[in-house]
Order: sequence, then C-alpha cells, then structure tokens
Amino acid sequence: MPLSWIVLLVALWTAVIGLSMLVLGLNSRMTDLERRLPHTHQLPTTLTGGPAPGAPPPRVTGHELLASLPKRQAGRVVLFLSSTCGPCQKLAAELAAAQDGPQVASHTLSRFELIVVCDAAGASAFGALVVSMLITQRANELTCAWRVPGTPFAVAVDHTGLVRAARLVSNLEQLRDLAAILNGSPFHAVDRAVSGAVS
Repeated sequence: MPLSWIVLLVALWTAVIGLSMLVLGLNSRMTDLERRLPHTHQLPTTLTGGPAPGAPPPRVTGHELLASLPKRQAGRVVLFLSSTCGPCQKLAAELAAAQDGPQVASHTLSRFELIVVCDAAGASAFGALVVSMLITQRANELTCAWRVPGTPFAVAVDHTGLVRAARLVSNLEQLRDLAAILNGSPFHAVDRAVSGAVS
C-alpha cells in the first residue's frame, strides 16, 4: 500500500476517534445538565389563560357577536383552532367524524352554540365542520383579547353571557367535558358514547 494511502487512512481514523470522543463528551455534558435541571425539558400539561370565569368575554371590535347572549339556552362553546396546529387538526377530524355518526342530533354538544375561531387559512381547513359559526380573525385580535395561551382552546359561556370555564382541549372528550360545566354536572355515560356538534 502506498505511503500516501497509509497517511490518509491514519488521518481518517484519527478524525473518527476525535469525533467519537466529542460526541461522548457532549452526551455526558447533556446528562449532567438534565440532572441539574430535571424539569426544564418537560412540556407543561396545562396552560392558564382565557377570559376570567364569572365575567363576560372581552368585546372585540368587529366580533361583537361573541359578547352577545348565546342564542341557545344551554350556552355557547367558543373553540379556538389554528390551521398550523396538529392537535387542532386531530380534534377537528374527531369532530367531523362524530358529525357523520348516526346519532348527531341527540348528541350533548348539539344543545350548545358551537363557534370556531381560527386564522384565515383555517377557514378552508375547518370549513367542513358543522358549527353555529366559523369566525376568522385577521391578526389574532380575538386570541389576544381573550388571552388564549395556545390551541386548541375552548371557552364555555353560559346562557347569561358569563364565562364559566376556559381551558386547553386536545380531544373531543375534553371538549364535551368542558361543555358539561354549563350543565353544572358531568355527562352521563350514554352522552359520552355519542359524538356530534351543533346542527
């Protein structure tokens, strides 16, 4: 084997060994940092925010309807979704699948006014959902005014126009549980087994 090939082979092996030592050193350093800060890498399970319970939702120019009294006696659920949010798309798919079910009319959510608030692109992404109204915001004006910390986020407004609860909802079950607060009691098992939305 020519001397130049031997030199090249030794240089390559030296580089491989050096990179391996660097990776091991970085791994050891990361492990040490994780041990010192055990909670910094964990995502929060809940986020606070939303309109204050017991008060009417904020009035936003151009969206005054959301500050009006719900048309349905049971109340209103305002659902904030984003076209770029994976959990929002999953929740919308669950809601759409539920709307195609055989018992849509009898589902608990059909008693409430369900309003979806989304970005401009969400108008086409969530346009197939059967809801009382789909509201698009131009510059996150509702998200800011309602202090929505992330999506999907839902706000339950009772028949008097006051906020009863606000929280993140990552699936249809959680959305139904939030709406149940407007009834003052959890849903019965039969209600949980049936899915749907406002017709």
